[in-house]
Amino acid sequence: MYSESRDRLYVGQTDNLERRIRQHNSGKVASTKPYRPYRLIYFEEVKNRRNAMMREKELKTTKGRTLLRKILTENVAGGNPATTDIFLKSEKD
Repeated sequence: MYSESRDRLYVGQTDNLERRIRQHNSGKVASTKPYRPYRLIYFEEVKNRRNAMMREKELKTTKGRTLLRKILTENVAGGNPATTDIFLKSEKD
């Protein structure tokens, strides 16, 4: 997720994406509350929680953050007027 007001990325994993976004944007998550609102810019589906945790850890590295910044720059900040841009990579297929 991305906070335009603070130019901040948030990386996490959940089994219910819509619920988790609502929690973040309603201020129920202390770590993201000061940076609201967030919008979903990218998500991935994975086969199981173990894979989700490994991918979350990878995306929180410098290389992972660089990838997310690239996605943001090319697809969201690059003039795309939509406010609900969602980019999906699926491991399930």
